[in-house]
Amino acid sequence: MRCDNVMMIVALSGYDIQSLNIPSLNEYIGHYAQLMSLKSINNWNFYMAFVLFRVAAIAQGVYKRFTLGQPISCLSVCLSVGQSVAVFMTLSV
Repeated sequence: MRCDNVMMIVALSGYDIQSLNIPSLNEYIGHYAQLMSLKSINNWNFYMAFVLFRVAAIAQGVYKRFTLGQPISCLSVCLSVGQSVAVFMTLSV
């Protein structure tokens, strides 16, 4: 299994990622840079850390609402994650 120094999601372990047409990290970054008309993407690790921090903050907020007995809407969680991705994409340009 090829992963180009990316931790594989446990659910995908044991699968041939290449045969599933899942791009490697380098292929993904190259494709994104091409779509955004960039020569390269500097500080990729920073952007990945930022996205993981945002997802952790969202997960913590969902957990807190759960412990308080407040309703948790799947739609609101999905929208929050979508906003995080939008911020990530904006910052990575």
